[in-house]
Parts: sequence; structure tokens; C-alpha cells
Amino acid sequence: MNKITLLKLALLCSVFSLAQNIDTTQYQKVSPGDTIKNYYNPDNNSKANDNIQNYYPPDQNNQQNNQQYNQQNQQQNQQYPAQNQGRGGNGQYRNNVAKPIAPESALMQKLYFGCNLAAQFYSSAGYNIFYYDLSPHVGYKITDKFSAGVQILYNNTIETGGGASASYSVIGGGVFARFLILKWLFLQVEYDILTTPPNSVFSQKRSISDEKIAGVGFKRNITQKVSYYISLLYDFAAEPNSPYYYSPIIYRVGVAYNF
Repeated sequence: MNKITLLKLALLCSVFSLAQNIDTTQYQKVSPGDTIKNYYNPDNNSKANDNIQNYYPPDQNNQQNNQQYNQQNQQQNQQYPAQNQGRGGNGQYRNNVAKPIAPESALMQKLYFGCNLAAQFYSSAGYNIFYYDLSPHVGYKITDKFSAGVQILYNNTIETGGGASASYSVIGGGVFARFLILKWLFLQVEYDILTTPPNSVFSQKRSISDEKIAGVGFKRNITQKVSYYISLLYDFAAEPNSPYYYSPIIYRVGVAYNF
């Protein structure tokens, strides 16, 4: 027997002897299915040597990172509560009940606000006259159909003729009453007191005229609270210094809130 054969036999004996000395009882033989079950078993910490996790110690760095991340989230939630007011304690959204809108007071339900605009052009005694007036007003609903209020009137009149022109303002105020015949039709009467400056063709000195006006109006809602209307009125007792003396028919358009 040569030396190479002896060397091979000696190496084989050494490997066999080393294999007999290894203690295989400390290793658990598990199937792939048992490994998955044991890995996700919530009670695996109470059983010794029954799962693969016992051979792998927990990652300390990963636990520290998770703790730091949770602390940062808690600090951000405390610093920015407005961003998380719609979330529950576990980060899930919850349904917030909207605060009810406070109802209007009894007085505001009765009041309404608006503004009229009138414009007209006519000729008289060789003069061409154009005027427009604005009359903001406040009304109070005495009943569902009948209301009354006050208004302020501003009238700007422009007169041209004889190679000259003049512009002057008429100001005043008055009271009015309205009665709703239908939802879209109402009657209106009003009494106004106006002051006319002296450079008017109607008078050479400042004077006061009172206007006794009545007519009908047609109303249409834009929204539940806002409406517009068109009025056709007539001055039944226009005085010579009144801006409506030569043209007593008054056309108005208006916008109102809560009328």
C-alpha cells in the first residue's frame, strides 16, 4: 500500500470521527410550513427552541429607529394640532359634526334692504333734460304681505339748451309702503321731500317740493334672499320745482335683500 492510499484512509477516518462528535440535538428540524407558522405565532416568546426566531437575536438598531420615529410623530402632532383635528388617536380619520349655523334674529328676519335706480330723458321749454336718481332704502315686514320703510333719494339732473348746459343735484328722503298682491307683483306708495338748487329751470332759488308717488312693481328672485324688481310709478301732485313736473312717470329698477 503506497503512501497516497494511506493518506486517503487517514483523512476519511478523521472526517468520520469529527461527524460523530457533533451534537445535533441543539438544532431543531422544521419544515418550511412550520417555520412560517412559528414566525407569525404571537406566543412564540413563551416557547423555547420552537421557532426560527430564537436563533436570530432582535436588531437593536431597528428598535431604536422605531422609537425615535414614534417620538417625532408625537411631537409633530402636538405642534400642529390643527392638521390632526380630523384624526382619531390612532391616526384614523373620524367624522366631525359641522357646527349648526346660528339662525337670524327675529328683527333681521323682518328687515329687508335695497336700492332703486331711475333714469329718464325728456324735453321741456327748449331744454333737454336728463336725470337719474338713486334711493337706498330699508323696509320692515309688518305682515307677510305688507311692509313699510324709509329711503334716501339722490337725483342728478343735466339740462342743455340755448348753447349752455347746467348740472345740479336734488337730494331728499321719504317713506314708502308696499303690499304684495302676488309673489311677483306688489303695490307701492311713497311720500318724498326734495330740495332743488337755484340754478334749475324750475326755480331761481332753492326750494322744497313734496312728491306723492304710487304705482306697481314686478319682482323676481335671484336666490332665496336676493331679488330684483322693476317699478312703474307716477307723481300725482308734482310741483313746478319738482324734477318730475314735466315727466311725472318714473321708471325704476332695484335690487333687494330679504324682500
